[in-house]
Amino acid sequence: MRLAKVISWVVVCFCGLILFLASIIQWVDWSRYRDAAAQQISKAIDRPVSIEQGLSVRLFPSVRLEVRGLAVGNPVGNYQEHFLTVENVQFELDMGALAEGKLLIREISLERPTLLLEVGPNGRPNWESDRGLTVPVLPLPVSRVSVVDGTLTFGSGVKSDRWEIRADTLVYVFPREGQNQQGQINGQLSYAGDAIEVSGALGSLNGLDSDQLAPVNLAFKGNVVSGIVSGVVSNLRKAPNADLHLEVTTGRLERNLTDLLPGLPWRHDAIFSGTVSAAGHLVGNPGSDLRLESVRLSTTAQPFNFTVQGDLDLVPASVRLNRSMGELRLQVKHQRLQNFTALMSLDVPTDVRVSGQGILSGQPGNFRLDQIMLIGESPHLGIQLTGNVSQLGSADGPDLALNIDATSDKLTELLRQFKLEMHLNGSAQVTGALRGSDKGYRLSDLSASFESTDLMLDGTGQFDLLQNSLEGQFEFTARTESIQSLAGSLGTQLPVDATASTNGVLTCANSSCSIEVVNVGISSPQLEVSGRGRVDMLDEQPQLALNFEGNTEDIAVLAQAWGRQWPIPPHLEASVTGWLDLHGNEARLSGLVGQISGAGLSGRFTGSLINLMHVPRLTWDLNLDVADLGRLIEYYGGPGDYHESAQIQLQVRPSDKRVLPLIVHGEILTDALAAELTGEFEAFDEKSGFSASFMLTAEGSQGLRQITSWRLPPMGRLQVTGEVSRATDTDESISGSVNLESEKLGQLSAEGVLGEQWKIGSKLELKFKMDRLSKVTARLRDVPLQAQAIARTDGETLQVTELRATAGRNEISGEISYPLNETGNHRQKIAGRLASEYFNMNDLLSKKERRYLFGDEDIPLKWADSYDVDLEFSTDHLVRRNYEVTDFNLKVHSLNGLVKFQLQGISAGGDLEVQLDLDTQVDPPPANYSYNWKHLDLGLLPPGLKGGLDVSGVLSTQGYLAGEGQSLHKIAERGNGYLFTKLEKNVKFPRGREEFLSTTPLNIVQQILRGVSPWAERKKYYDIKCGVIGMSITDGVGHSAAPPDHTIALNAKEFELSAFGDLELSEEKLGLSVRSKPRRERISLDSLLDQSGLSLLYPPYYRIEGNLRRPIVVPDPKGRNFLKRLKLEDSGLKLGAAWATGGASIVILSLLDQLDDEGGGCEGAQERSRLFMVKTAE
Repeated sequence: MRLAKVISWVVVCFCGLILFLASIIQWVDWSRYRDAAAQQISKAIDRPVSIEQGLSVRLFPSVRLEVRGLAVGNPVGNYQEHFLTVENVQFELDMGALAEGKLLIREISLERPTLLLEVGPNGRPNWESDRGLTVPVLPLPVSRVSVVDGTLTFGSGVKSDRWEIRADTLVYVFPREGQNQQGQINGQLSYAGDAIEVSGALGSLNGLDSDQLAPVNLAFKGNVVSGIVSGVVSNLRKAPNADLHLEVTTGRLERNLTDLLPGLPWRHDAIFSGTVSAAGHLVGNPGSDLRLESVRLSTTAQPFNFTVQGDLDLVPASVRLNRSMGELRLQVKHQRLQNFTALMSLDVPTDVRVSGQGILSGQPGNFRLDQIMLIGESPHLGIQLTGNVSQLGSADGPDLALNIDATSDKLTELLRQFKLEMHLNGSAQVTGALRGSDKGYRLSDLSASFESTDLMLDGTGQFDLLQNSLEGQFEFTARTESIQSLAGSLGTQLPVDATASTNGVLTCANSSCSIEVVNVGISSPQLEVSGRGRVDMLDEQPQLALNFEGNTEDIAVLAQAWGRQWPIPPHLEASVTGWLDLHGNEARLSGLVGQISGAGLSGRFTGSLINLMHVPRLTWDLNLDVADLGRLIEYYGGPGDYHESAQIQLQVRPSDKRVLPLIVHGEILTDALAAELTGEFEAFDEKSGFSASFMLTAEGSQGLRQITSWRLPPMGRLQVTGEVSRATDTDESISGSVNLESEKLGQLSAEGVLGEQWKIGSKLELKFKMDRLSKVTARLRDVPLQAQAIARTDGETLQVTELRATAGRNEISGEISYPLNETGNHRQKIAGRLASEYFNMNDLLSKKERRYLFGDEDIPLKWADSYDVDLEFSTDHLVRRNYEVTDFNLKVHSLNGLVKFQLQGISAGGDLEVQLDLDTQVDPPPANYSYNWKHLDLGLLPPGLKGGLDVSGVLSTQGYLAGEGQSLHKIAERGNGYLFTKLEKNVKFPRGREEFLSTTPLNIVQQILRGVSPWAERKKYYDIKCGVIGMSITDGVGHSAAPPDHTIALNAKEFELSAFGDLELSEEKLGLSVRSKPRRERISLDSLLDQSGLSLLYPPYYRIEGNLRRPIVVPDPKGRNFLKRLKLEDSGLKLGAAWATGGASIVILSLLDQLDDEGGGCEGAQERSRLFMVKTAE
């Protein structure tokens, strides 16, 4: 019992002692020993060790040793930081093994450890001590190591030469004899921001016994990366040497490349974001010769696919020094050039697929790509790049040294890639050298050559491609053999063709480019242009300023080539200088100064043209001196009769009105007239709207007649004013009004519309006023005239209808038509019908004594040269001088110069017909003139013609003349024909000496009757039974033969009368010999004079002389002597010989004694007259 108690107390005491000792160990302050512990550890590992926070031991719930703030320093050397730092380290002992007398650490837990494996500037790694690498005897008495939030850094002191792996959680189970033969590792790492799970076998007891880490079979997998590592790490105790095989697949190549080849510019390039497969052989000591051999890398499903082969030296830069990390051969096939140039921050606008290779070498901060050979192909471009790229990844890199050679045989498609639509079939070649770094590139030795069917361009230069700007120059020469074809390639149509060339310099500075056009020249048969200027703001909206000079030898040819049907005289030269400015969609011509010469013209014009591309705003001043206005008028189809000079001025100004934006003012000044036009116009074309007024003044119509070819009458001083207008944006006709005021003719006004083509759809209301017709000519009286009409056009004819004219008591109405188009023989036909109820010509024509019975006034015939006429005028009652004609009708007809006048009417109860035919094709015109007045009732003659006497009876008269000339007098003075008058019945003529029928050949009758009274009883009237007066006209001389062939005879109740002689029509002089005798039994000649018992004032033989208008009776006092002398002559004396002697008329008249009525008297004279009338008609 007591023994049991003793044992119990021993146990209790022992336990108490144990508890006491445990409490001492548990609660003792071990931190006081931290420095001593640190020194012991430092001696063991031969490097400085410090425990910053303290030590603690825990027996419960397990035996643990905790070290807080452990720091292991680097060996002596120029290292950057500590070798190892751990915030908290816990060592947990295995109590079971300890009970068996063995020391075994169940687990070492590391919280936030940082292990820095660094190679110093001298190439010595910080994990080796001065005594060399010291590794505890393996295997270590540790079962398990765990890490939480740890960091492993490998590299040199250079920040860019470091690799860093974070271990979020990591557990490594050591191989143990009798348990796990291989070490196992599991954990979650972080690399470059990506979480990676790692698991696999790492080491074995056999491997550790052989001083190597083998086997190594690790697999890792993250979000974008996966792979395996296999192999062995040998010579663990002295100089670990890796012999590992790597296989990696990643979808984020740019991150991996950044760590593998630090400093290269691929972090910000999404072109490396595809899937990449890589493999390699990692060998060597990390501190001296770690390298990755047989690297094979290929990309798939990326914008930029390539393959890489080669070796990499992975030792830190401090060990490698300036030695290259290795050489990697980079190969690409059919990749987009844009993806390659994007690495250098360069942009290529066209899609080119390149294939080629290069060798990547260097070290961080100074990688380079050498032996570059890239060949690019596209459907329209071939390009070759050779050279190298250095300083990859440096602050100033990359540094390019590339030679460029590009060719294309499809310019149209190539230019389209640069957003230029130019259809140029040809080829291009560009060579140059691209030099520089990211701060700026230089494209030097640039040579460009374009050659196509429409354009050839050559140039050289260089450009600096700076970070924020482009600077450089490019000198070029361009030429084309056909600007028309070139313009077509640019989508523009030019109507004229020419060759062109230009020299210029493209200059870029401060990100702004401009072109200095040194010289541009255009040459063609129609036009020569040269100029110089510059184009600014090429990168925004191009702004062109071009100073040009142009000249043409023939404006008409140039205008025709441009498709402009402008009526410009030929051989008119022009030259012009000015400025062409283009800014975006704005264009203007300014400072224009030009000269015009040739074709009798000379002048100067100035002006500008603003807003050329949209709605042009014109400013023009044109001054022309015309040396010969007639020459200019003749060109426009008018007469060339006006050979005086003229001045023409034209001004065009912009208007603020949107509808009519142009203000036009024009003047023409000659010695004959002055004209002025002022108005507003929409544009200068056939459809544009306008509103204008005009004024023309002239001192007379002579110059205006010569200028216009209008057959204007003398008008004195005249002025024409008017207004014309047409609405815009319509097809309306031109409307307007014209007012003419003439000093002599009065006032003419017209108002209406002109059709779209004035020949179609025109309608004008015409009005004419004149205060005195005498202003026109002295032959007209002081009678006012008023007229009005409506003129219309239907495309073929100008029709003047509703014509009404009033002059004094006279009124005329009717219509006239005028053809607007010439026929094949260039003649036009005028037709018209005019009528009047009463027409008194005496009211219109002034009284003027006529010199000749056949008037000597020229008949106007000039119109017959150009016009055919079919006119008719009729009136119920016509009065002219002392004549009155009723049912008057006048027809004027002409065809091809053959003119016919026909007049019909009733006058004094007789039918009157007059006809005149002329051939105006001959000068002087041949003419036929005839008249026939039938059954004239003398009692119905106006009193003015009868002299207030009572005259009665009926007679007929007719005549015919064939001659030449433009007046009746000219026709008669050398004409052939006849005159014939017949007193038909009951003719009673009062005795006396009053004039009878003073304007016709009938007054011969009066003069004959004056001298017949000696044998008649003194009665009031001559009672004439019959009478015939006939004369044959030859070469302007009327002739009545002597008896017995006489054609003049008159029988009255008291006497008989016969006459013969001549009528000389050139002066209308009469020379008739008259013989009269009483109607009784035969009277002998011997007693003829004696029995008469009358004075010589009433002889039985006398002469009629004077002229047709005033014939006079002249006695023949020598008739008796001649009678007696000739009585002794042969009675067969020829008439011609008798008449040829002075006074022979008495001899011939004496033969009347032997005549009876047969063969004599009226019947015989009429028959003989009829014979020569018939002969003349034949």
